[in-house]
Amino acid sequence: GVVLALMINTNALALMALVSINA
Repeated sequence: GVVLALMINTNALALMALVSINA
């Protein structure tokens, strides 16, 4: 559903942010 898609998108963005911070 839409909510699940939003949750997946925010999780992906959070992971990318963590990787960029660690890099």
